[in-house]
Amino acid sequence: MMPKKSARSSDADQLKGLQNSFAALAVQDEQLVEEQHDENGTADATDNTTQSSRSPVVDELRAQILELGALPRGNRQDLQKQLRKLQKARKAEEELTEKARHVQNIKDQQDRVARIERGWTDQDFARSDEVAEALRQRMKLELQNPDSDDNSGFVRQPYRYYCVFDVEATCEKDGGRDFPHEIIEFPVVLIDARTLEIVDHFREYVKPRISPILSEFCTTLTGITQDLVDVAEPFETVLHHFEMWMVNFMPYPFEDALFICDGPWDIRDFVRKQCTISKLFPPPYFHQFINLRRKYQLFYNRTKCNLSQMLAGLEMRFEGREHCGLDDSRNIARIALRMMNDGCYMSPNYDSTAKKANASLQSLRWYEIGETTKSINAQRG
Repeated sequence: MMPKKSARSSDADQLKGLQNSFAALAVQDEQLVEEQHDENGTADATDNTTQSSRSPVVDELRAQILELGALPRGNRQDLQKQLRKLQKARKAEEELTEKARHVQNIKDQQDRVARIERGWTDQDFARSDEVAEALRQRMKLELQNPDSDDNSGFVRQPYRYYCVFDVEATCEKDGGRDFPHEIIEFPVVLIDARTLEIVDHFREYVKPRISPILSEFCTTLTGITQDLVDVAEPFETVLHHFEMWMVNFMPYPFEDALFICDGPWDIRDFVRKQCTISKLFPPPYFHQFINLRRKYQLFYNRTKCNLSQMLAGLEMRFEGREHCGLDDSRNIARIALRMMNDGCYMSPNYDSTAKKANASLQSLRWYEIGETTKSINAQRG
């Protein structure tokens, strides 16, 4: 009896083994089917330009989606949803681009009118356009030869040129912050950030408009005498001369140049006040600048300091006459060059268009300027 039982057990084991083998083969077949399905799906998604479906509508949907720069996925309903979403996004992008173009055109027109008010002629516009074209050609060459003008020992600065700027303005001994300062000296020292050298400077005196007679305090402080401002041009003419000088280096609006000042006052207060008095829009190149005092304090980890203290901290001495705009600008330029050599990245750290920057000028109105001028003239007798 025992041999019969052993035979039955052996048959059962063989049958169970065959069942397991059949089950394993079935799993393998299912995996192969799934892999083949995935391959076909990928081919449909990535090669829709060569494969066509049975429905011309689906083919058209796929073609439109491809034209919009996306890969078509899914069935007909999925493709329709995908196409509507892409078309909506494209329309929003086009509307935003058109709006930005319209705003830029308005700004360009306003800027052109502002430049004409400052004395720009057709020849000036043509000259600026020629410089712009020459700059584009130069940039193409630099892109083709990126290492041709590389100074490996210097930190690559974000701007090619830096305009060091320190104006002198009309003043009274106790004039205070609300005094209607007018610029009487407009100096700029130009730094080439590629060579870390001073390459040129600009300087003109300016005839004041509402306070044409300089106070004794102003002459003593600045060294600017009455005869210098009497023969000078008004601010808008001097600004035009400056812009024509800058065109020798780059086209208007001088996007590859940044102003550097000893504090925020020269541009935030004096330039903006002067533009208000002269009824001019502040040019765009004055919108952002470097407050060198703040940059110096952060870079060298120093406390608040003035121009003389910054020079002393770098073991330098003031050269020239203090409160002479050009001499002040030259000394500020010396500090800026030293900071660049020490590895300081000279990016803008002040925006004169910000609300905080405008707060000090909110009280400046034409009638207040007139009233202030009357009181000054009355005090002088």
